[in-house]
Amino acid sequence: MPFNQPFVLTDLEYQFMAAKGKDYVGLDSNPAMRPPAGDAYFLVRYQVINHGRSTATVRNTAAVHLFDMRTKQVTDINPAATNANVMSGAATGLPDRLMLEPERPQIQTLVFEVPSSTNVGQLAVLVTDPKDPKGAFQMLRLSN
Repeated sequence: MPFNQPFVLTDLEYQFMAAKGKDYVGLDSNPAMRPPAGDAYFLVRYQVINHGRSTATVRNTAAVHLFDMRTKQVTDINPAATNANVMSGAATGLPDRLMLEPERPQIQTLVFEVPSSTNVGQLAVLVTDPKDPKGAFQMLRLSN
């Protein structure tokens, strides 16, 4: 599926907006955190809408992951870097979770830590159902 194409997974509708590598998180004028030597940060920004009837709480580590198509390795977010990015004012969202009220779009930016040598062409975003992570999922390639 193309990266920017909206899709629905159970009650949640996702649309990914941007993905890029960076050597820090936070504001350009005041970086909040840098990755360890040999690693880089990879930021993914998306919008999510809860089409369910009640508020859904989704932990940042529960739904969106990076998938390396070459090694088949799944990478979860870096919670400290994600929190530093939000707390610095460089991104919107709650530091550790999304509180999704019905039909109210929210934008979230998550930060992953990957080896600097990672080829972005081999990465995909893997979205799983937070209630059934081994069940429903959607994979979005970052490049064609």
